Amino acid sequence: TNHFFQAEDGIRDVERSRGLGDVYKRQVQLLLDNGASSNVTTDDGTSPLDIACEKGHTIIADMLRKNVAESKF
Repeated sequence: TNHFFQAEDGIRDVERSRGLGDVYKRQVQLLLDNGASSNVTTDDGTSPLDIACEKGHTIIADMLRKNVAESKF
């Protein structure tokens, strides 16, 4: 199970978790800045981008898309 974008208390509702948005953005940016791969997947093929999209984290999804695009060059 990939808990990359889940709050510790299990909040899944985007409206209730918006206060965590800045925390998530900083954490994701820190990971990407330090070489984390946004192309990694779970055993079933789910990527961080898939999870961000599923959870409605559009800013995080955009950050991951940008990282994937930049890593191709």
